[in-house]
Amino acid sequence: MGEMYLGDSIDQYKIKNKYGKVLSPSKDIVEYNYYNLTDGIEIATNKNDNKIIRFIIDNENIKTSRGIHIGDDKNQIIKFYGENYYTRIEQGMNIIGYIDKKKEWCLEFWLGENDIIYMIRLDYKYME
Repeated sequence: MGEMYLGDSIDQYKIKNKYGKVLSPSKDIVEYNYYNLTDGIEIATNKNDNKIIRFIIDNENIKTSRGIHIGDDKNQIIKFYGENYYTRIEQGMNIIGYIDKKKEWCLEFWLGENDIIYMIRLDYKYME
């Protein structure tokens, strides 16, 4: 997600320099710690380390590497990412996702009303 990547430490200089020191979790989930870096960007780490394992984006100004952002629709996602996607439902939201088998990442687009992107989530495949 720009200057940060899955596997980066939340203590790295580039993250501290841009967002300040990440001090306390925004959510305390059994297996993970979540941190709000700024409005629209949340990251997660495992409880036992400080490596980023998930990005949650709900800021319409942040785009994926292929130019997709909050507010785009399902057809735009498929146009830029292709027909080889999976679907699922979580928390009442329709989700379409893509797996990078080589890097073992998942990119998910959470769809709201009229199949408009509500949230983008990038994480390691094991977190599904």
